[in-house]
Amino acid sequence: MSAGIPNVPFLLLFLLASPPIPAAPCPASAAALAEHVAAAQQAYVRFDLEAFAAEAAEVRVLLACLGEVVSPGLALDLHLQMGLAAWLDQDPRALAAAARAVVVLDPSFQPPPEIAPEGSRLRAMFATARTGGAGGLIEVAGPALWVDGQPGGPSLPEARAALVQWHAPDAALQSYYLDGLGLPDDLLERLALAAPPAPRGDRRARWLLVAGAAATGGAASLWGAHRIEAAYWQSYDPAEEQSLYAANRVLGIGGWVLLAGAGAATGGALALGER
Repeated sequence: MSAGIPNVPFLLLFLLASPPIPAAPCPASAAALAEHVAAAQQAYVRFDLEAFAAEAAEVRVLLACLGEVVSPGLALDLHLQMGLAAWLDQDPRALAAAARAVVVLDPSFQPPPEIAPEGSRLRAMFATARTGGAGGLIEVAGPALWVDGQPGGPSLPEARAALVQWHAPDAALQSYYLDGLGLPDDLLERLALAAPPAPRGDRRARWLLVAGAAATGGAASLWGAHRIEAAYWQSYDPAEEQSLYAANRVLGIGGWVLLAGAGAATGGALALGER
């Protein structure tokens, strides 16, 4: 199937020889993205490279301004289309990353015979992806994520393609297509900027914990010092009666401060533990 395909990526040749693509309306709908992904696959089946390149370029434009979280089914179709583009560009790493993304979403996936006939190298790439696993995950700092249309944790796939979506601080939906060749720095920076600030309750609980610990430590030191002083006087001495009485008053106050400080520290720790 690769016979006659030029070495220069055909998408680049098409874009250089074609007029500028008009900007897509933003925010774009998931339905519009699905329409162009399906049109790209149909063009591939016809082996209409010019139409495929036009639809693939439109998909990239729509991805930049998606206003909706895609469904896992649409994410699968998107990865298949990206894999076909990588196949035509003779980019085996990008093709393998896209194929791994497809089989992660649907482990039983088989490319349609009109796209990858039996015995073709393209079909073999999907079989290899099925047995090779999805690769590892990398933890990232940032907001809540959707990965391929599914809520994700604070981690992203390292060795497969993925459509990552999240809400920016202004509530606008952001989308980023990972090509499976590592996590780009610009993506990590955008996610870090979108990370939610620590809730005020967390900050108050931390200050409460610190203040409680300081009060506890100070009161314990005071209490210990007066215990030593009381132990020093082995016999009763009327001249020291007033001094000992004052010490007992301080010990009582110190005990209450010690108790209050311990309570504050405990309350802060419990508040943090519930977060």
